[in-house]
Amino acid sequence: MGLMSRRAKGERPPPGRRRAITIIFRKSYFLSRFLPALLTPRALPDQPDARVAFIESLRKTEKIPAAMYASYAECCRREARRRVEGACVETDDQDRLGSELQKLRRLVSPEKEEDFLACLARVSASLGALLPDGSGDPPARFATFADLEVRVANVVLRSFCQCLLDASRVGPPNRQGQWANHFTRTLLGHARLLPALLRRLSDLLGNQGAELSPAHVLGLAAFAAHLHASQTPLPEALSSALRCSTEANMSFCLRFCVAAVSYGLCRGSSSEPRIQDYVPSILCKKLLYLVPRLIPQTRAEPGPTEAGPDDPEAEPALWRNITDPGTTWKSSARSLWGHARFHALKALPGYQLSFSDWLEAELEVRRSQDALTDPERQEYQQWACQERYLSVPLDRGGCAGDARRACSAILTAVMDLETRRPGSDTCLPDILSRLQTRGGRARPQGAGHFLLDVVSETLPATRDPLDVGGALDLERTLRAWNSVVVALPPTILVGLQADGARLTLDFARFVDHVNQQQRNACSPPGQLPYLLTLHFLRGVLGAGARCNWPGRAVSEGLERMRDRCPLLVVSVARWWTRLGPALSSLWARLRPAEGEREEERERERGMTLPEEIRRWGECCTWADRAVRGEAPPPPPPGAPPLLLAACLYHARDVRPALRHLLSQQPEQVLVFLLFFYVTDLLSGLLQPQESRRVDEARSVCVDILTQLEGRSDWLLLFEPSANDQGPYRVVTMVTTDRNTRLMPLAFYSLVPLLDAGFLGRAVQTPGFLLTALRCYSALTRLYLEGHAPVPRGEASPEQVDTREVLSRAQTLLLRAVALTPSARLSRSQRTQLEEACGGLDPEVAAAVASLLAPGGPGRALHEETGFL
Repeated sequence: MGLMSRRAKGERPPPGRRRAITIIFRKSYFLSRFLPALLTPRALPDQPDARVAFIESLRKTEKIPAAMYASYAECCRREARRRVEGACVETDDQDRLGSELQKLRRLVSPEKEEDFLACLARVSASLGALLPDGSGDPPARFATFADLEVRVANVVLRSFCQCLLDASRVGPPNRQGQWANHFTRTLLGHARLLPALLRRLSDLLGNQGAELSPAHVLGLAAFAAHLHASQTPLPEALSSALRCSTEANMSFCLRFCVAAVSYGLCRGSSSEPRIQDYVPSILCKKLLYLVPRLIPQTRAEPGPTEAGPDDPEAEPALWRNITDPGTTWKSSARSLWGHARFHALKALPGYQLSFSDWLEAELEVRRSQDALTDPERQEYQQWACQERYLSVPLDRGGCAGDARRACSAILTAVMDLETRRPGSDTCLPDILSRLQTRGGRARPQGAGHFLLDVVSETLPATRDPLDVGGALDLERTLRAWNSVVVALPPTILVGLQADGARLTLDFARFVDHVNQQQRNACSPPGQLPYLLTLHFLRGVLGAGARCNWPGRAVSEGLERMRDRCPLLVVSVARWWTRLGPALSSLWARLRPAEGEREEERERERGMTLPEEIRRWGECCTWADRAVRGEAPPPPPPGAPPLLLAACLYHARDVRPALRHLLSQQPEQVLVFLLFFYVTDLLSGLLQPQESRRVDEARSVCVDILTQLEGRSDWLLLFEPSANDQGPYRVVTMVTTDRNTRLMPLAFYSLVPLLDAGFLGRAVQTPGFLLTALRCYSALTRLYLEGHAPVPRGEASPEQVDTREVLSRAQTLLLRAVALTPSARLSRSQRTQLEEACGGLDPEVAAAVASLLAPGGPGRALHEETGFL
């Protein structure tokens, strides 16, 4: 204030403040921003304060326009009367606001700028009285400030549109002076008003666009341009309001964007050097999307057809194009499309419509309400993908001639749509057809493919397996990816590679994807979706048909899947009743004419399918007969135990013939079968909707463990971190990482259910006590780290309570330690037990230490812990 007083008195300020004074006292800023803020009406104090003195000094030096000072004095007197009388005069404020806004219409010419600013100060005073910045109660006639804000916003927007029409009679925007800038800056000085204006603008554009007259459209477009020039954030509000999903939306959006961009280009040419100052980038992008779509003649890319950007007649011609009543919006759009200033604008960074932007907009279109027919839409999309974006450089939003990059962008956009808002009435089928057209050409030789690259980039590299939110995101993303993949040619998942003189199948990338991503998104665990399984196998058969020896190539490739991708083998057993006929029919159509002698020999032996696929069918048939209680033949030669167990698990109900069935199976088949039912048990314990499966899974697990009594292989299922799991290492590649982490929970949910004699015999089994210690330690860590499952509010009685399981586990472990004969422990076993004690609670650690002490535990310890 002291600085400004010195300025008003003509005193010379210190040198360091001269620059600040120069900025503050620019005439436009001083009249439009500084004085309205300074002359805010208030009840004047009896003794003049510093503010009153400063205003008087400015008035005496004729720095304040007389009309503005008179309005300020009148408002101050009214405020003083209000304080004294305690009257509510908000109606007077509204009437006065309307009256002052009407006066603005007669003052928009450049010659009346000073009078316009004085009237604008009175408008600002009325706005301040109606919508004070501070907190308080709304006027008595309004329940909330929101009702008043809507009414004031309507009055302000109507006034701006009327002023623009009056000013346009004088000349184009670049010759109308600064009235619109002053108007907008005054509005921005009221904190309550700006959000109300943006909400009302969005409502008008989004919900009432078809009802707006051309004058309203032009006025609101100019208002949006000036808000952008004042650096008000607009993109989000305009993007949500100006939708392009239906023919009606597109028509209005085109009208508004043509008006706004035309006004902005004309207005920006008056004094500002940058043509984008008055044009929001979102509106330029909307035009770049809509004009070629709705006006096919603009899809060619000629140079500017209008006058150059420096031509003095360029802006008047552009302005006449949108104000002439005889022109249509499409003709105005064509004229703008060929204008030199618009060509310069769309070349700027941030004002270009990239291929990803175009895909996002196109996928939002509702096919049933599109402005284009199906053939027109296909023609347009083909032009956009092939001509507009494929060969365009990257810095202009294109794909630089890289079909792989184009396909990746399409796939990413489709996955985003499927993840955010899946629906049937979108342009997804049309975009997928573009992907099908380009996808086959984009497939490189070998195993890599853009489909897998995209999903790998979308998903995080590392993930906590116990993070439920992350698991849901993974499942949602992969569901979207799967829906896209199954709509594409199946051979894109399988490549060919040369192995000497012959070709072999290469699907290493897809196998890695299944093992790393799909495995953790399976629901229920251990089962790939049917469509994805079928699609991949179709790709295998299709690629194999192009090899020198098709049947051998397919069989060799699928045999490699046993160890490299056991989840696929298990999924085949689950879906075989549907897969078998489909694969047989496909192979009958694909078998090539080459190698006819080999095919004839196969027919003679009854081999109509590749050997590995036939083995799948034979295993499923064997399992069906075994479950029915028949005397089945021996398992098919070469059938892996995991496949046999999966076929038994997915066969019909095994309980009626369970005991007879279990007594006939090899140990490895029984262990894998136990694994599948343990997976069922975990699903039932963790998910309320699956709790009905708990009893069945628990019963079968107990029967299998009883059959395996005295053997140690089954213990390896519950130690996934063990260095040597032998043939059972594949189980971690079948189930989810979450289930693998929770295997200790399954261990202590099952073993306490076995009869009392089982534990006494189990401790004689090598490795039982070590496994029990490690599972107890892992279960304790899960509980302490907060990763153990807890019962939910509406959970069934079958759900797990980790605290109860921990209590039972400690009891069982102490009994096992007491029953273990110390003399039978080897030196290596003692070392392993000592290492496993590190994370145990003191009571269990003490019991194990007593066991490992010289001489082992005495009989007294045995008797003391027997009561447990």
